[in-house]
Amino acid sequence: YENHILYKICHPFGTYYWRCSQLTFGFAMSIYIIYLLGTIKAIIDIIKGRKISGFMLLCDVAFIGYFMFLIIWEANNRQLYNSVPLMLVGLTIHMYHLLKKEAFQH
Repeated sequence: YENHILYKICHPFGTYYWRCSQLTFGFAMSIYIIYLLGTIKAIIDIIKGRKISGFMLLCDVAFIGYFMFLIIWEANNRQLYNSVPLMLVGLTIHMYHLLKKEAFQH
C-alpha cells in the first residue's frame, strides 16, 4: 500500500503527509481569520446601528456557542468537523459582508 497516493498523503510516514498537513492547517486558519474579521466587522456594524443579516448572526452565534462548548466540555476537539458546513456558510457570508461595496464607502 505504500505506493498508493492516499497512503502518501494521509499516513504519517507518507511522502506528502507533512506538506498536506501544512496546507490544510493554513486553509483552516484562513477560514478562522476571515470569520474572525467578519465577526468583528459585524459587531462594529451592530454598535453603529447598522442592520446585519440575521443568517450571519445565526451562523456567528451557533459557531461561537459550539466552539465554547468544545473548549469547556471536550478535551479533544475532533467534533469540530461537524461544524464545517456551518463554517463554510459563515465564511461565505462574512466574505460578502467584508467585500461588499458599502464597506469601502466610509
